[in-house]
Amino acid sequence: MRSKGNWRKLAGEWLVPAVIALAALALRAALASPARVVWGDEPFYLWDGYNLATGRGYTFFGGRPDVYLTPLYPLVIAGLYLVLHNLELASRLCYILFGAALVLPIYALAREMYGRRTAIIAALLLAVYPALTAAELYWGTMTEPLYFLTAYAGLYAALRALRDGGWGAHLAAGALFAMAYLTRGEGIAYIVAVGGMLVLIRLCERRLWARDVWPRLLAMFGIFLALAFPYWLYLRLQTGRWMISGQAGMTYITCISLAYGDVAGFDQATWGLDPASGEVYFFSPTMVSFSMLEHIRSDPMAFARLVYHNARDFLATLFSWRMFPVWLVPLLTLGLFGATWDKRRAKGELLLAASWAPALGFIFFFVQERYIGSVLPLLVLWTAHGVERWSAWAGETLAGWWPRGPAQRVWHTALSVVLATLLAVVSLWITPRVAATTSLGSFRPAHRAAGLWLAEHIQPGDTVMSRYPAVAFHAGAEWVPTPNAPIPDVLAYAYAHGADYFVLDERETRQLRPQLAPLLEVQEMPGLRRLAELEDADARIVIFRLEK
Repeated sequence: MRSKGNWRKLAGEWLVPAVIALAALALRAALASPARVVWGDEPFYLWDGYNLATGRGYTFFGGRPDVYLTPLYPLVIAGLYLVLHNLELASRLCYILFGAALVLPIYALAREMYGRRTAIIAALLLAVYPALTAAELYWGTMTEPLYFLTAYAGLYAALRALRDGGWGAHLAAGALFAMAYLTRGEGIAYIVAVGGMLVLIRLCERRLWARDVWPRLLAMFGIFLALAFPYWLYLRLQTGRWMISGQAGMTYITCISLAYGDVAGFDQATWGLDPASGEVYFFSPTMVSFSMLEHIRSDPMAFARLVYHNARDFLATLFSWRMFPVWLVPLLTLGLFGATWDKRRAKGELLLAASWAPALGFIFFFVQERYIGSVLPLLVLWTAHGVERWSAWAGETLAGWWPRGPAQRVWHTALSVVLATLLAVVSLWITPRVAATTSLGSFRPAHRAAGLWLAEHIQPGDTVMSRYPAVAFHAGAEWVPTPNAPIPDVLAYAYAHGADYFVLDERETRQLRPQLAPLLEVQEMPGLRRLAELEDADARIVIFRLEK
């Protein structure tokens, strides 16, 4: 048992990061507007959670089993929905609580690697970092807070496993990496890369086959497999194939066009009609059975060009002002190379560097801010150590110039506080601009407005067809995707899927689906009656009733 003195020491150690985490929680609560748009992939995760909570199983809508999205976030949403009975509030709470909690594993990682001073700076910078506060609200999934928390908690557990080799650390690393994977499919790269690096380090130490090493490593991988296997079995039962993610093939084939800026090609590859099944490709059996490897073998040079293009986009996106501004690179460099690496630090840095694997994996698909955001907490950590290293150098310099002034330790502390505070203030200052410019893809406040209009007119159980799931979500209705097809096929698809309303955004007719433009002027036609038109900026949103 711990003595009272040890408990006091532990409480003192964690008091500052706990206060910073509470400040991070308050900032996120202020940023998370109740009027935000639930868009992109987020409605799918929330629908999954709702269906789990209401006994409909792990399904999207209309009883469709979900083989694309990993289940941990929907499970969390389901639990919160049973208490709150509000999907938007449940999602907002996840953003606030999990995002603020990330401060704690980052503090622990920095404390273990570089000491308490760096750890406090890292916690402060992370709490206010714009891309990890404001931008997350507009990335379109809201899975990032839970994903980052489980991934970095797992990384800290792996570092502890490297340091002391305990059973608890190994088991925690495996379990937390499984949770990261079950939150986002690319998270499987953590157990592969970080776990693999741990094995490699033990091999280089010539300790891999020691009795206190290999059983614990085996246990780490074993608990990962035990937690992940039920999901793999579910995918097997739904698709007839063993796979670690039903999303990889779909992501690859649909994002090839996006990588080169061809949004119309992406729309056709995702929402066009599959001739074999009559379904949109996103829900077609063809997409689930698509083999990414066979596609690469058919044209390896095209794949090589894609990887080269995405690698350039990765660097350009990561070192943009919204993600990690280039003016922070000198501090990051100083944090990494401002002091000699002994063997202990080198091993730790290799383990941290391995955590880049999930984000780097997207160079094989398509690069977006939200796909590579998982590296940002680590960059913040290294930047924080750069602040500490610069302050130590400047403090020692000033103490030498002014021997009768403050001691070097005092200078070091004062300069660390000043520079860290300055960076935090700059982060808070640019946060509104980051929030205003991060909106990507189909994000549009008018979709919420259209959904709220529908919410006042529809009946329970009604279904809304639209290209954008945000409309149906905010209407509180079931959703049917609008296929990218000629008008007769669109209407036939709507009737076949029981749609009651059809919402058309003028913007989608300009570049993605020009064949639907005539519907913008239609007041009434067989089977279709115009109900309302919402004006928004330079584009209309037209709401139709499907007459059956």
